[in-house]
Amino acid sequence: MKTIWDRLTKGKTCSLCYENLQKINKIFYPPYSYQDNNLYLTDIHYICYECLQKLDTLSFLTNKFTHNFDNLPQVPVIYTGSYKGYLKDLIIRLKYFKERELAIPLGKLMAVTLMKYHEKSSLKNIFLSLPYDYIVPVPLHKERLLDRGFNQSFLLAKVLSKELDIPLLELVNRSKETSPLKDLSKEGRQNELSLAFTLNSKKENNSKSRILIIDDIITTGSTILEITKVLEKSGCKNITALTVSH
Repeated sequence: MKTIWDRLTKGKTCSLCYENLQKINKIFYPPYSYQDNNLYLTDIHYICYECLQKLDTLSFLTNKFTHNFDNLPQVPVIYTGSYKGYLKDLIIRLKYFKERELAIPLGKLMAVTLMKYHEKSSLKNIFLSLPYDYIVPVPLHKERLLDRGFNQSFLLAKVLSKELDIPLLELVNRSKETSPLKDLSKEGRQNELSLAFTLNSKKENNSKSRILIIDDIITTGSTILEITKVLEKSGCKNITALTVSH
C-alpha cells in the first residue's frame, strides 16, 4: 500500500543529477527533511542520497561554517562547502555551462547553512528573525553580464531572499571591468579590484543596515573586502558574507 510520501514524491527527481527519488522517512531540519537520506528541500526540490554523499564537505554536515581571512577581520565569512569535488562541479555547471536552475538547490543549501550557523552561534529558535536587513549580491560588470547572460550571485541571492524572507537589494555596482581573478595572486586580485565597486546611487540611503553579501566562491576575500569598504563608507556597520564555497 502506497504511503503519503510515495504519492508526494512520485515522479520527482534530484535537483542536481535529475535521477528519480525514493521515500521520506525521517526529519532532518525544519523545513528540510530526509527522504531515505535524500535531502528534501521543498515540494519540488530534492537532493538525492548519492549526490548528498558526494557533497560530504557541506558545512551543516561537518559543523565547519566559517573561515577567517586576515584581510577581513570584522566580516564573518560563512560558506556552504569546500570548492572541490562534486560541489566544484556544480558551481562550474551553474557558472560556465549556464545551468541556471542549479541556483535553486544551491541557494537552498546556503539557506540551510545560514540557519544552522546562527543556531550554532546564538539563536535558539530558527524562527527568530535573522540579523540582516538586506541581501546584497556581488555584482558583475555590465560587459561580463552581457557575455554570460546572468549573474550567478544574483540568482543565488534571489533564492535566499525568498527562503529567508529578507529583501534583495542591488546596493553595489561593478563600475570597473576586471580581468578574471582565478589565476591572480592575492596581491594581484587586490590591485585588480581596487576601485572596482561603487555604491548604487539609485538605491535609497541604507546607512546602518545589516548586510548579507552573497557570492558563489570566496578565495582570498579580496572581492568581499572591496565591497565591504564601499558599504562601510555608506554607513553600513554589520556586514556578513555567505558563499556557496571556499
